[in-house]
Amino acid sequence: MKLVMESLLLSLLLIISAAAISPGSTLYASNTNKNWSSPNRTFSLQFIPVPIHTSTSSPSFMIGIVYSGGVPIIWTAGGGASVDFNGSFKFLSNGTLQLVKGSGTIVWDSGTSHLGVSSAFLDEQGNLVLSNGTTTLWSSFDHPTDTTVGSQNFRVGMVLRSGLYSFSLVTLGSMMLRWNDSVVYWNERSESVVSSLPNTVGYADASNELRVLKLDSDGNLRIYSSSWGSGSAMVRWVAVKDQCKVYGYCGENGICSYENSVPACGCPSQHFEMIDPTNIREGCRRKVRLDDCLGTSTMLTLHQVQFLTYPPLLYLESFFIGIDACRGNCLSGGCIASTALSDGTGSCYIKTTDFLSGYQSPALASTSYIKVCPAPALTISPSQPQNGKQRKTHHWILMVVLGTLVALISFQGCLWLWFRRKNRRFGGSNCEYSLLDFGMVLLELVSGRRSSEISEETNDKELLVWASEEFENGNVIDIVDKRLPANEVNLEQVRRVILTGFQCIQEQPELRPTMGKVMQMLEAKHKMEGQVTVFTPAIEGIKHIKSEQGEILTQPFLDVCKHILPVIDKFGAAMALVKTDIGGNVSRLESKHASNPTRFNYLFSLVQAEVETKTTKSSSSCTNGLLWLTRAMDFLVALFQNLIEHADWSMSQACTDSYNKTLKKWHGWLASSSFSVAMKLAPDRKKFMEVIQGSATGSVTADMEKFCADFSPLLEENHKFLARLGLDDMKAS
Repeated sequence: MKLVMESLLLSLLLIISAAAISPGSTLYASNTNKNWSSPNRTFSLQFIPVPIHTSTSSPSFMIGIVYSGGVPIIWTAGGGASVDFNGSFKFLSNGTLQLVKGSGTIVWDSGTSHLGVSSAFLDEQGNLVLSNGTTTLWSSFDHPTDTTVGSQNFRVGMVLRSGLYSFSLVTLGSMMLRWNDSVVYWNERSESVVSSLPNTVGYADASNELRVLKLDSDGNLRIYSSSWGSGSAMVRWVAVKDQCKVYGYCGENGICSYENSVPACGCPSQHFEMIDPTNIREGCRRKVRLDDCLGTSTMLTLHQVQFLTYPPLLYLESFFIGIDACRGNCLSGGCIASTALSDGTGSCYIKTTDFLSGYQSPALASTSYIKVCPAPALTISPSQPQNGKQRKTHHWILMVVLGTLVALISFQGCLWLWFRRKNRRFGGSNCEYSLLDFGMVLLELVSGRRSSEISEETNDKELLVWASEEFENGNVIDIVDKRLPANEVNLEQVRRVILTGFQCIQEQPELRPTMGKVMQMLEAKHKMEGQVTVFTPAIEGIKHIKSEQGEILTQPFLDVCKHILPVIDKFGAAMALVKTDIGGNVSRLESKHASNPTRFNYLFSLVQAEVETKTTKSSSSCTNGLLWLTRAMDFLVALFQNLIEHADWSMSQACTDSYNKTLKKWHGWLASSSFSVAMKLAPDRKKFMEVIQGSATGSVTADMEKFCADFSPLLEENHKFLARLGLDDMKAS
């Protein structure tokens, strides 16, 4: 017994002599080799060089506690505060710790000068302790920065911080990650976290391995392990598996995506620029502030992009209004962006805060909109005085577009190149953006008005809205530039040009034609008038859906679904939810098909691949997309059949009956309530039938009936396939 006591006393004396830090001791940034260490040199307190980001930056240093080998750093004074080469870290005789710049400026102070501190030491657990000889008065474990170790008592109320990110225990057993002390982007119970930890974390040999919980600068919480003296650390667990879901990862207005499985940051469009090109995580700024717009602001469409929305903003920004209203309400309201989800709920997130955090992925079933200043208008404007040369040029261009087809075919290539040179809106290589602008150019040429122009002649509406209404009402001549002599206007050709313009600027990119098809439209190679109806493209497309072996081909099936979208548009707000589902899910399936067209040539192969990986029930899966696309098309077929069979029913009655037969049983109360409201917005039945009949000489009712008869068996085939796999009964929230 005596021998044991002597051994313990000797060990204690060795610890005190090895670990004690005397008042008046100082460490200098200029000498990073000197440190204050723990008894067995497991940990040391020392100056650490801060990584230099630019060639013009001066060297700087922070003081911190590091594990043997220099990794990981478990604590830093002032949360990583830095000093210059002449800086120092002092344990003053009054019992306080200070980090001081070379100029004498105090960067950080422990605030212990009044506590009666007489000694300091760094123990074998990595805890820096200030004591009066018998009682601990201050310790680094009680003032964590961005890391906590296994032996540290991390209590409710304590916070780890890294930049704008923080981690805390809200209540016993409840953990939370927040951005800017407000947005909660991760919230878990401790038991669920523990159950997700790999065995290597829970049962590592504590004698030679250190485990730490660290909040990294990227906003993610990770568990690292490091072997004694290795100088390296290995990630054992991560809180947010998808880094792009960390709020603010790419900074203000930044869009996070993946390049070769690595998170990458970019800007929403050419309306924005990087704040700091050397640090892509700084975010993006607008080239033109919304307050400085020369014209009315517009909404830029971002496909498969979601602006992240978390509590508490989730409850303030969430609505159930569908994709059209999600865009339109934001444009006319005070918000700066919005996101519409294609998950069967009609959810829309309206963003009113200046800070936007975006995520782009082919797997996202969502479409986002961001408010921007419109692109510069055409150089020639009818609202501005024009000299004779300008007027002749404008008149000549119009005559090229509206003249004979022979002249149009001869000049169309030159016309496109001319606009690319003259109109700076066509700068860059964004083909989608150029096609959108070309559509607006056609409308501007025909009308002689700028896209952003608002006047009494346009009923105080922008060109696109006004022209759409006039065209739908059959007032084609009213759209044409009044300066053109009436006897030189060929209304048939004018109508073709306007239709082509509308095709180019459709909201869903998959519905826009290629430039080659645009040329064909202008050449009248596409039969846009005559013995056709709005159902003709879909009916023709159904003929090509099946392979020679009788299997449903992916792209032809999706094309038919897209061909029905122009019909849905005529329903207006009543079909916003259905249009959202069809458009979003078609886009999701097309993206997967495009990733490997050979492998996913057949529609059901998209599902079979997910069956193998056990990902069919993910909300972003192709299985989910095909299921909801099929259900939405079920609803439309039922609606068309009601319009055919029940001539005495109102449109609202036909819609409600179709919904009750198809979608209602799969919707939760939120989606169901949204649909009930939407059905009240159904258009007048007679007016709707007149609109979809248009100027076609074919019978729209007969084509509607043929579409239902031909497409219904394909939908039934989808249901049978999904049912065999037990995947036909998933519901929306």
